Amino acid sequence: MLRAQKCLFCCDLWDLWLDRNRNLHEGKNQSGMGVVNFINDYIRELEGLEVRKDTLVGEEEKWKALEGSLIKINCDASFDHHGHKAALGVVIRNGRGDILVSTTRLNTEVDSTFDAEALACLDGVLTGVSLGLTEVIVEGDSRSIINKCKSGFLSF
Repeated sequence: MLRAQKCLFCCDLWDLWLDRNRNLHEGKNQSGMGVVNFINDYIRELEGLEVRKDTLVGEEEKWKALEGSLIKINCDASFDHHGHKAALGVVIRNGRGDILVSTTRLNTEVDSTFDAEALACLDGVLTGVSLGLTEVIVEGDSRSIINKCKSGFLSF
């Protein structure tokens, strides 16, 4: 079977399964033309992903050794808004880049991406405090959390 035929076959099965679930759980049916349009649109989207090239915006940032006895705490979170769950991750490295501690945690009853990122940051800071770290750099990818920390709104 050719690759394009396999893709079409899989998309057909997937859409039939989705349509069955919509019918069963929501009482909605999709027309035959709706199925065809969905599958064609989806295959075009998949083809667009194949030809898309990764481009680097700005300069690639490379890891640099930290000065003195500084320690870097990296925090990140992933948020599931349907289940109100967040997966948190913390990695603590010394100046040479050696991993001192890494932790992950799953939180439930989280309301937003902001809350998830804030919990990850808090988890990183508390882990650092429990290790007795005094000179640290806390790094994360949430601009809103970083701005709140820099504004002096949060204090430890």
